Amino acid sequence: MKKVFIDGGAFNGASIRKFIKDYPDYAEYEIHSFEPNNHNFSMLDQWLKKQDLPNVQIYNTALWIKEENKKLWGGDAPGSASATLNIFKGIRHQKHQEAVNPRSILPTVKCISLANWITTNYDRDDYIVLKLDIEGAEYEIFDDFFSKNTFSYINEIVGEFHNKKCGIPIERDEQIVSKLKNEYGLNWKEWEAIEFYKE
Repeated sequence: MKKVFIDGGAFNGASIRKFIKDYPDYAEYEIHSFEPNNHNFSMLDQWLKKQDLPNVQIYNTALWIKEENKKLWGGDAPGSASATLNIFKGIRHQKHQEAVNPRSILPTVKCISLANWITTNYDRDDYIVLKLDIEGAEYEIFDDFFSKNTFSYINEIVGEFHNKKCGIPIERDEQIVSKLKNEYGLNWKEWEAIEFYKE
């Protein structure tokens, strides 16, 4: 049995640091951290090179529902923790960024199908902790997981909903949390790593 932590929205390594603090057996886990913002990924990469964490793999990739390239709304603003694939949230964020930097452009990022990645690499006998703090893209991923029964691979799920920023009613979050509990026995836990933003 493999023990796995999937870190969606790694920022600068904050969620790895939180995972290490919260899970004393972290060294037994494969840790896969995904961060599409190039600036944040660079900070993550630089931090990781100074650590003794051979069980950590990092990816300059966005988690999504299929393999494709998409615009990253909010772009590669230095230190931005809110770049997103969600258009509703992204347009508002981009307008603010353009006001600060009129030359701001939208980078294109590589996306992977998280559901396919999990089912290709792991079995239901593995122990998987899934963390999603992906600025609105979680809603499409939840729908994709429910339709493909991918949550049957997941043992723990943590993260953050972005309903207000994405124009989504809170009832949608409540429905997701209820479905996770009733159909898969999963208890949604809020993930807050702000205290780990600094190394």
